[in-house]
Amino acid sequence: MSIIEPRLIQKTAVYTGSFDPITKGHLHIIEKARCMFDKLVVMVSENPIKKYHFGAEDRLVMCEQTCKDFDNVRVIKADDKLFTVKNVLNIGAKYLIRGIRSPNDYQEELDLYHYNRKISPAVETVFLFPDIELSSLRSSAIMNVVGPIGWRDLIKDLVPNNVYEKILYKHCLNLVKDIHCCNDILDFYKGKSYHNLDHIVDIFELWDEIYPMPRELRQAIITHDANIHRNELVRATFHEQITSIADLNNSISPDNYKNALFLHDADLSILSSSPTLYREYVNKVSKEYPAELWKAGRIKFLKDMLGRSEIYFSDRFKKNEIQARINMSEELKELDPELINFNPWSFEENHPMWCFHED
Repeated sequence: MSIIEPRLIQKTAVYTGSFDPITKGHLHIIEKARCMFDKLVVMVSENPIKKYHFGAEDRLVMCEQTCKDFDNVRVIKADDKLFTVKNVLNIGAKYLIRGIRSPNDYQEELDLYHYNRKISPAVETVFLFPDIELSSLRSSAIMNVVGPIGWRDLIKDLVPNNVYEKILYKHCLNLVKDIHCCNDILDFYKGKSYHNLDHIVDIFELWDEIYPMPRELRQAIITHDANIHRNELVRATFHEQITSIADLNNSISPDNYKNALFLHDADLSILSSSPTLYREYVNKVSKEYPAELWKAGRIKFLKDMLGRSEIYFSDRFKKNEIQARINMSEELKELDPELINFNPWSFEENHPMWCFHED
């Protein structure tokens, strides 16, 4: 029995699909096919009667980003007026790659194979199987779990990183789509290691009231870390429409006062996480600052936080006060050994802190 060695078939093949979005299952097939053929073309198709989660251009870009390190793979859009096998012939290829995950897939693909042979006998179909851990992976199933608390943990390892970021962005956009300039605001969080869209979703998922989150609070959440004052164009666009903690605080509404407390405490909830998660947070946030400024700035932040009589203000988060002080004091001692005997409860009575007023 012969064994096919990598690149034994010196031909061009086409792997076609909607890729809505591209998953690690698709990527697995791409990696297999690119080793079997000289060149592989990933062709993004679109069915006008099918409803997609992502537009054709977004799907094309996600595929391009996923395949950018493969020297013998290129990504193109299919001509949707033509049959798939006609698209294959038009680019000078004679092999069509299809992935089979299950017996149901096999029957469907067998039917398609016979139709394709009638349309163009010159195109041969090559069937590839994913590894067993990827055999049940479907784009539609991934998108169907987006939303409930915990969805990110479920899908993060099932799609390439760039695709996860795109899904996360789409989810955030759905949360704040009624807010002016929400796209521009969310763009501020791209490329951040900690103050990113995951951080924004973390805050949204801490909301546990039975009523929907008010628009004012949703706007405050997505703007609280966006450094809009350094961007004159965005600042001019937003004018006075930007709502922040201060905007919430200045209202006499008890609900807005309560919302301000929630945003403040939820934003700082990471400080009271487990020691392991806390160290991960410190590592991520340190990457957002110049190395030469990090230590001094971080020590100042920690002293400021520990100098407050209260770190958290709402009843829900106050129970986490002790763990937050332990985490920060341990970090402070590591940064400055001279503070080895620092007492995390020795706060200054009149230390500057967040103050909320109802008038």
